Amino acid sequence: MSRRHEQIAHRRQLSEIRNIMNSMKTLAIMESHKLERYIETQTALIASIENIASDFLHFNSHVLPETEPTLKLILLIGSERGFCGGFNEELLTKSDQLFPDTIESDKTFIIVGNKLHSLFNKTNHNIIYVDGAGVVEEIPSVMNSLSEIFTSQKKICIFICIAS
Repeated sequence: MSRRHEQIAHRRQLSEIRNIMNSMKTLAIMESHKLERYIETQTALIASIENIASDFLHFNSHVLPETEPTLKLILLIGSERGFCGGFNEELLTKSDQLFPDTIESDKTFIIVGNKLHSLFNKTNHNIIYVDGAGVVEEIPSVMNSLSEIFTSQKKICIFICIAS
C-alpha cells in the first residue's frame, strides 16, 4: 500500500509541475505579444529618425566631425537568464572571430545580459556591463543606460547582430 501512496504523491507532484509549466508558457506568450507591439513602434520610430537624419545631413554635411577611428566600442546583447541554448557562447565565439585580440587594447565590449557577462568575465577583454531586460517594461531603462554609455565614450561604435 505504501508504494501506491508514493505513486499518488508522485502523480500529484507531476501535476503541479505541469501547472507551473503551463503558467510559464502563458507568461512567455504574453511577453512575446507585448514585444511584437513594442518592436513595431520602435521600427517606425527608427525609420522616422533615419529619414530626418538623412535629410539633415544632405543639406548640412559640414556638421559631421572629422574623427580618426582608433578605438572601438562593440555592443553585444545576450540573454539575461540563459534560456536561449548556446546563443551567448555563439556571441562570444563570433566576437572573437570578428575582433581578434591585439597587443593594444583598442576595443571595449558593452555586454548586455547576465549570462553573456559571466562568459566575458572569463576573458581579458575591456568590458562595460549593462543589466539586460527580463520583461518588456525594463527595455527603456536598458536603452537609457546604453545611451549614457554611448554619449560618455569617445569611441567608434560597432553593432554586431547574429541571427541563427
